[in-house]
Amino acid sequence: MLKNKFAKKLAASMLVLGVVSGAILTNVKAANTADHYWQFYKELGNAGNHYIPELRSKTNTTPAYVKISYWEGKSGDYVQMWVVDQDHNSLQGGIPVKTVSGNGQYSIHSNAYETIGNSPVTIGFYAPYRNFRSWSASGVWSPDSTRNYN
Repeated sequence: MLKNKFAKKLAASMLVLGVVSGAILTNVKAANTADHYWQFYKELGNAGNHYIPELRSKTNTTPAYVKISYWEGKSGDYVQMWVVDQDHNSLQGGIPVKTVSGNGQYSIHSNAYETIGNSPVTIGFYAPYRNFRSWSASGVWSPDSTRNYN
């Protein structure tokens, strides 16, 4: 009798553990975290915002990830980044844009998933000094991330 109760409890516990583990692994696997390459070269006087041309699905509430591995800038230069939809509308929802200077890994927080769900997004860039000289940068990005960066 005691053996049967123990076996039933063990079986029920393993079933619950399997369901919970499956749900966690499914969510992790579903995140769109693969790094895709991007690069910009903007000529002197090229006004306006600039965008990574590739649209990718935002699949969860984690921040977007941008790694800048090449930065051609002068001391004090910076760029602002934010998440946008396919029509280049900001999805920040009151969250400040990310201001960065130089190479590094960055989390771009937004309300993209909360606003449009599992939909295509990309990253917008603004470099205030673009009217005075050329600017270039490159790196990788993903709409979802596995951790928080600067």
